[in-house]
Amino acid sequence: MVKEKQITIRIQTLEALLRRIPSDHPKRVLIENEYSKRMVGYKGEKSLDYYLSFLGEDYYIFHDIRLKGETYYFQIDVLIIAPRFILIIESKNISGTLTFDQKHNQLIREVNGKVDGFQDPISQVKHQEYQLKNWLNSKKLPDFAIETCVVITNANTIIKVTGEEKRNTPSIIKSSNIVFEIERLNEIHNHRKKQNKRQLSQLSNIILNLHTQPVLNILNEFNINVNDILSGVFCEGCNTLSMIRAGGKWKCTICAKTSKTAHLQTINDYYLLICTYMTNKQFRNFANLSSSTTSYKLLSSLTFETSGTTCDRKYHITLYQPK
Repeated sequence: MVKEKQITIRIQTLEALLRRIPSDHPKRVLIENEYSKRMVGYKGEKSLDYYLSFLGEDYYIFHDIRLKGETYYFQIDVLIIAPRFILIIESKNISGTLTFDQKHNQLIREVNGKVDGFQDPISQVKHQEYQLKNWLNSKKLPDFAIETCVVITNANTIIKVTGEEKRNTPSIIKSSNIVFEIERLNEIHNHRKKQNKRQLSQLSNIILNLHTQPVLNILNEFNINVNDILSGVFCEGCNTLSMIRAGGKWKCTICAKTSKTAHLQTINDYYLLICTYMTNKQFRNFANLSSSTTSYKLLSSLTFETSGTTCDRKYHITLYQPK
């Protein structure tokens, strides 16, 4: 594994938004539904990791890679670099009975008598193949054969395929069959020259270095006013914005839990929801601090890059990831 599956920026941003909008906010149900949908997909891809763990050291595995094409960015759920080919995986954690209609390029889901249509994952992954091929060519990287695959991560889902299979149609498989699918592809490409360890490592490093996180503006997306965002420091003990600074630490006014680092989540929430930089005053207001000296000490201790003079200094915050 080179780039492991992690909670995405999108999910982290939705979590921050749910922490900081009132329980009766008119957009809350919409946000909760989006969050639930994203978590289902995340758990599905995490379950795929179990089967991918059976692959040997010859395979470089990346989750959630986002690269810049000539005009647009493109994102790949799972990218596997093997010595003789590259495999793009589009993963779907969808329950019920899935019908892949290859005549009309659509995915139909039936569950509990209800029928829904989804974007066709076969078309999605083929478009990703086209974009990745152009990206490799633009970077003058080795000419790999690119294979595609749609993986259904829900073990109970029933898969059906209708319509005539088109040329080079991606395989549609369950997670438990991914290793066998890769073995099949190895046999197909057995005639190709293997890329050596140095070449594979070089390509892996280029992909990691050029991977970029998406820039989100979640408040605009859901049409939420910044004034609707609640200030305060979040208590993990009782899940409320109820911590105050006292005696060099944070203490919850509801459950009495204490913490020395609770403000880090506050800075993360500001970064995810509002802006990638903050002033002393903005941090003080967002964390409900009364002392500018205290807010200065907290911000200065985090070694953020700064710009501006003492009076209007901006702290260019980054996302803190707990170890």
